[in-house]
Amino acid sequence: MTRFSAPTASTIEHIARFAERGNPNLLFAGVSVSDESAQLGYLLSRMHYPIRTKYYTCFANSFEEAISGAVKLARHTARAKGSVGTAILVDRDGRIAQHYNPTRLAAHSDLVPGLEVVADIAAASRLLDESHVPPAALVYIVEEDIDVCELRRLVARCAELGVMSIGCDDRDLSRAVASGRFQISTVKFDVHAYGEALTNRMLPFGAFVMTPRAYKIWNHPINALAHSSTFGANGIALSLAITTLRAADAVDHADEVVFDLITKDPQSRNRYFEDHVNPQAAIWLQAFGIDIDIQTAFGADMALGCGRRILDMAGGTGANLRGHNPSDISDLTDWFDPSTDYIGKLQRSLHELTGYSEIYCAVSGATAVETAIALARLALPDRPKILTFDGNFAGKTLLPLSFSRNGPQRSATISDPFRPYSESVIYADPWAHDAVLNIEAILDDREIGLVWFECVQGMSCKAIPQDVLDLVDSMRRSRHFLVGIDEILSGVWRSGDDFFAHSSKMRPADIVTIAKPFSDMATPVGLVLTTPQVAVNAHNYFPAAAARLADQYRNQLTAAIAFNALTAVDNDEAHALRKQQTKELREGLDRICAESSVLSKVIGDGLHIRLEMNRRFFPQRSNSTLTQLVEGSLQDLVLRDCGVIVAQMRLFPPLFMPEGTAARVVEAMQGVTQISVPRVYINSFVGVARGLRLTVSHVLRRSPPRSWGRRISAGWARQGYFRRVASPLVKIDRLMAATTDERFSLTRLGRIPSLTLTVTCLERSNAEAVRLVYAQRRGSTYVAGTNFGRPTHPVWASLLARSGKCETAIAGRSTSHNARILTGDEREVALAYLDEVWQGYSDYDRVSGRPSYVFELSNAGQTGHSAES
Repeated sequence: MTRFSAPTASTIEHIARFAERGNPNLLFAGVSVSDESAQLGYLLSRMHYPIRTKYYTCFANSFEEAISGAVKLARHTARAKGSVGTAILVDRDGRIAQHYNPTRLAAHSDLVPGLEVVADIAAASRLLDESHVPPAALVYIVEEDIDVCELRRLVARCAELGVMSIGCDDRDLSRAVASGRFQISTVKFDVHAYGEALTNRMLPFGAFVMTPRAYKIWNHPINALAHSSTFGANGIALSLAITTLRAADAVDHADEVVFDLITKDPQSRNRYFEDHVNPQAAIWLQAFGIDIDIQTAFGADMALGCGRRILDMAGGTGANLRGHNPSDISDLTDWFDPSTDYIGKLQRSLHELTGYSEIYCAVSGATAVETAIALARLALPDRPKILTFDGNFAGKTLLPLSFSRNGPQRSATISDPFRPYSESVIYADPWAHDAVLNIEAILDDREIGLVWFECVQGMSCKAIPQDVLDLVDSMRRSRHFLVGIDEILSGVWRSGDDFFAHSSKMRPADIVTIAKPFSDMATPVGLVLTTPQVAVNAHNYFPAAAARLADQYRNQLTAAIAFNALTAVDNDEAHALRKQQTKELREGLDRICAESSVLSKVIGDGLHIRLEMNRRFFPQRSNSTLTQLVEGSLQDLVLRDCGVIVAQMRLFPPLFMPEGTAARVVEAMQGVTQISVPRVYINSFVGVARGLRLTVSHVLRRSPPRSWGRRISAGWARQGYFRRVASPLVKIDRLMAATTDERFSLTRLGRIPSLTLTVTCLERSNAEAVRLVYAQRRGSTYVAGTNFGRPTHPVWASLLARSGKCETAIAGRSTSHNARILTGDEREVALAYLDEVWQGYSDYDRVSGRPSYVFELSNAGQTGHSAES
């Protein structure tokens, strides 16, 4: 059964208006600074810790992708400490566990090893206590009803052992959100993961929200790219998530003010992105001038806030079929029919075009690879080993990581940061002088069930040598293994005249993945194409698992956009123009490289293009830090001098460009011939200096001096001796406040929000005023009768519980209130707000052995005057 709901009229309208306004939706692979990512990152942080601490958010395309990212973070953190990367997964119904290891094979054949699955908190606690070496993470999948106290004890135990706690909640927002805050945020996990519920189950979405402490390992210029995704920062999905949270009453006026500021001011956008999404990406994109203020984007053209117009050749890192915001996306409300089976239409069109009759839907390139690998395992369950090639990239979620381990991207400062990897995956170097002999020896193993690779590797644009392809093609006949090819970046006419890059090099693969261009730069999508035999064998071995793979990502809306895009371009006229524009662009780029001192040649086929830097002057290793710096420097200079955006020296123009686009790109890129080698290096040093300055600024802004009151709260409030001296301190505070008309008190000097409360009570006309710490949020004031963890309720709380009325004085301003006792989720949220002001509230119930009264004070009217006026 699919996780997605039928799209509502408001969702269709949302997508259409987004495109009509020309909003930029995709630029770089998940790390571009955008209004939507800054806004949603801020909002998710505020919904977890609304007072001071700023959480970070990574965006993904599904609930499982978000969990993958969180587990990766825990593994990376553990590996940096020299520990293991195992994780305990508390998953009562086993749905998430089945996603990561969908077959019934032996544990040593796990596609995602290192996950110990248990059904409940008690079993997880026993595993923690019995582990000789603590795991890297504990992952808790939230059920419909949760025991907050039990969860807090589990999280506290994780903290004692140095285990990263991860809370994962994909319940509908009516259950997951209370009083403008996520319910599980009151448990204070290190990481919180969310899924498609945030888009009302209309579009693919995932996010994981991290405390600064948990995020620390990734707050590094190299480690910052440890988790990214082509569609992860998709503006349509992110803005829909904000709209959904707004409908759930999680967005207030203060949030709207921040949203407006982010939209209107690029510097504010950068700051909020830096504070709540990816600080290193924000810093280094700013340092090299790639934090672009895009106002509108249509086709390959972008209009900037400064009035300049530029050409986009980054193209969502390959998602560029027709360019930004095609006109028929703006007309989505006119042609989308909810009763039409667009998945069926897309399947029939692809069958006619490619010969593959079976398709499986996905939400990204990584999820397409996950589905493809799982299908191969199910089709040949007794042959668990998989061969792949050095330089292969399959994605950054947990399963594909085993196929990206020797890939081209350097996204960590340590080796193998995400161990353990699958023991079933075997690597071979296809460019070694004895590659054919080595690969032949590997394929002689009768346990090899799948050979999985990119026919043209996406980052380097290098094709696998033909003799290696010939060997694989010939041995599959006699050894009967499957061949799976990742065409996510090279397919859909990107690498030449054929739909698939491998079509002219070998027989059709048994399994093929495609993704990026089918998004039409709009909504996340991925597809797996297979032969009927693979689908039948998978179903015969494990019908439930095969059905789950077939159904889990079915989404008629994203299929409609993909089918519409394919229909629009698959005609003779469009193909003729594509070939003409491709030829013109490549010939022009060849001439520019011949004249340039910084570039040497064009690598790749068709419109899968990489501009090779001149190794005479730039001899460093291809994935070294220095290479990334000089490529970033040249990318900055190309944007400044030529008005063209490129992605790590790769060009991803629209596959179907309007006539004249290639000539405009070639004319603009002529400016590269004027860029000198010294200028590239000088700009690198200037960029590094600018980045270091921004880093210092970020650290200082993220670490303001704490008040002495907060220091007491953090260090002493939970200690027994503090509870013994609390009463005298409260009396001194009350005396100071009373004698100075609220101008001075211990709490006021310590910058701790405090008030004087008097219960309006008939039975005690001379009720004594009390001094209390309070928290405010969304127009309400919260106080609690904790009595500092003593076994009895304070007198004032018992009276207020009966009376329901009181008066407060804050800085001399008196206000009458109606008081309401909070219970359930509302009480937990209010306690969390109070705990952020005075760290100790969450412990007082446990110490006292009774639930404290927690009150919400709503204004009944103001009296008196302001002592500060």
